[in-house]
Amino acid sequence: RNKINSSIILITHDLGVVANLCDSIRVMYAGKIVEEGRAVIAKERDDAARQIQNEVAKIVVLATEKLLQRTIEAKDQSKFIADAITEISTLK
Repeated sequence: RNKINSSIILITHDLGVVANLCDSIRVMYAGKIVEEGRAVIAKERDDAARQIQNEVAKIVVLATEKLLQRTIEAKDQSKFIADAITEISTLK
């Protein structure tokens, strides 16, 4: 299509085909165009999904690191308290 500088009119109900083949879409009802817009190319959709997955992964990693740090701090506090109780009990 691009090589010969032409257009293709595709009549279909399969939006998957439209997304993979078309740059723009016109939706017709009763012989009239009722909607039009740019088709989302599958690669763009996949890139957007991959970007979202990467951001979610970053958030999960950060949350896990914070949780691990809090766990370490809690263990340190528990050890501190246990040591303090032991010291206090030896003062008697």
